[in-house]
Formats: sequence, structure tokens, C-alpha cells
Amino acid sequence: MTLSECTNELKELFDKVHMDKSSAEYQIISKMSDMLIKCVEEIQRLHEENDDMMLYIEHIHRHSNNVDNNTNTFQNIDDCNYQVVCPCCDEIIFLNSEMLDDGSIKCKNCCELLEFDLSGLNEEYL
Repeated sequence: MTLSECTNELKELFDKVHMDKSSAEYQIISKMSDMLIKCVEEIQRLHEENDDMMLYIEHIHRHSNNVDNNTNTFQNIDDCNYQVVCPCCDEIIFLNSEMLDDGSIKCKNCCELLEFDLSGLNEEYL
């Protein structure tokens, strides 16, 4: 049973209890029930944020591995001036000038050879 289900069941049981609603005991239990529901909602929100953050970290880690494992290795992502998206697997590949000058790079995710034809670009874009 999930926290949410337990909390709902507890709330339903509390609602069935016949107590004087003006009594201190009823007020205390009511406030505790409300607080428990808010705590469960906050825990669920934090779990969702944590899941999102883990996906983001995994994404960053995967892309940083692609940069570090590239045959034209550069360790610092700040050295990266360009990025391309592999048309086969949508992997983002970070490039520096030297890698562009080589004319091609192999996608570390799907091994697709990406070739760069820069002949039609103005120097201001490079």
C-alpha cells in the first residue's frame, strides 16, 4: 500500500469517527490528518523532482562520456564551441574546432559517421 493510499484510508476512518467537532481531541486529530496529507503530497513532489533530476544527471553523464571518449579527446566541455545532433539517434555531440577541421566524427551512441561540409559557410560562423 502506498503512502497516499494509507493516508486516504486513515482520513476515511477519521471521518467515520463520531466525535464532537468542537472538542480539542477532534481538532488535534484533524490538524494531524491534514498535516499528514500535506507531508505525503510533499514527499510525492520531491520524488518526482528527484526522478527528473536523475534523468537530467544521466543525460549530462552520457553526453560528458561522449566528449571524454571521443578519439579527438578534450576533457573540458568549456572547450566545446559547437554541438550537433546525430540524425540517427538524436544524440547531442559536442565539438571543438579541431574536430570540425577533421571533417567527420563517429557518433559514440550509434556509431553513425557524421561528416561536416563547411565549404559553404562564412568564416564568421566558424
